[in-house]
Amino acid sequence: MNKVTTVLVVDDEVNNRDIVCRRLEKRGFKTISVDSGKKAMDILSDQVLDLILLDVTMPEMDGFEVLREVRKKFTPLQLPVLMFTARDQSEDIVAALKEGANDYLTKPLDFTVAYARMTTQIALKRASEDLEKRNQIFQFEVALAKQLLRSLFPKQVPSMQGFEFGFKFVPSFAIGGDFFDVLPDATVTEMGFIFGDISGHGVSAALLSTMFKSQIRSCFAGPDSYIRKFEALNDCVGKEFPADSFVCCCLLMLDSLRSSVSMISATPLPLLILQPDRKIRRIFNGGPPLGFFPTNTMSEPYNFQSMQLVEGETLVVFTDGLTELEDGSGSIHSHEIERLENWILEESAGDAQNLADRLLEKAMKFSGKNTFDDDIMIMVIKKT
Repeated sequence: MNKVTTVLVVDDEVNNRDIVCRRLEKRGFKTISVDSGKKAMDILSDQVLDLILLDVTMPEMDGFEVLREVRKKFTPLQLPVLMFTARDQSEDIVAALKEGANDYLTKPLDFTVAYARMTTQIALKRASEDLEKRNQIFQFEVALAKQLLRSLFPKQVPSMQGFEFGFKFVPSFAIGGDFFDVLPDATVTEMGFIFGDISGHGVSAALLSTMFKSQIRSCFAGPDSYIRKFEALNDCVGKEFPADSFVCCCLLMLDSLRSSVSMISATPLPLLILQPDRKIRRIFNGGPPLGFFPTNTMSEPYNFQSMQLVEGETLVVFTDGLTELEDGSGSIHSHEIERLENWILEESAGDAQNLADRLLEKAMKFSGKNTFDDDIMIMVIKKT
């Protein structure tokens, strides 16, 4: 063992303690021995232990009392306890296991058996400690990745004359790859948005989001048309992303002078438009996700579709985390656009940000929790 293992031996019989300690020390263990439960509790308060060998029958404070106090502070994986018991005291064995003992040893002690049972418990403890360390590192990386992902988003919700904006983003526990950015060539009267959902979860998804933002900046910097820029972005994702990675993506262009919205889509999800008559239109215009196919091999290239907007119309853009929700019973409801449309109709009163807030609240209520298995991103744009 790389780490010295410290064992506390608790037994009121001095001969038993001495024999066990000598045998353990020959095997490389560090031992501490005490003759009472009270002394054991004193040791426990100021020593770091790896395992306790605890006699059941002792005066004043017996082994069961000591075990109960140990389990108030340590789980069986954090501090294993093996109980000494007489060979014919099966009721002691049952009681010890119910109180939280990891295992038991019968007297007179068979040291070969004792050593095997001890090393098994210590190995489980070490594995648990290693898992906990790995989990701490994972949690740190997740927190860092979430911070990185949020840093890629615009610092504030955009503003533009003639439109109201509402935005909500909730990263999943495992971190998805939802992405939102304002195109770099925005003017007072024209503004473009990219909404993306990068395949995969975890730290890798956050890193790919960083790469995707850089690709957007590169592909949308030139004088080409938006359709050509979007196609260049598709080819860039295909060449630079890892194999089997892709981006479901939607580009929206708002023009305040023309009161119009233009759309290029690489996602199966529709754009929802709530009309003043409270009817909802679904706008499907999706080509294959970015990175699926090189542009020059696609039988149906991406389309640029424009629509006029009238006062009071509301656009709702969302990622699939909002329509692929697990309800309170654990059942998954996939691609339920109608449910989302009903929520929009129920919560349409108020401004764009209020609608975005209320849709997220609806999702939380439906799922019965405040965290989700996938990112949720909602963008609401209302023509005023």
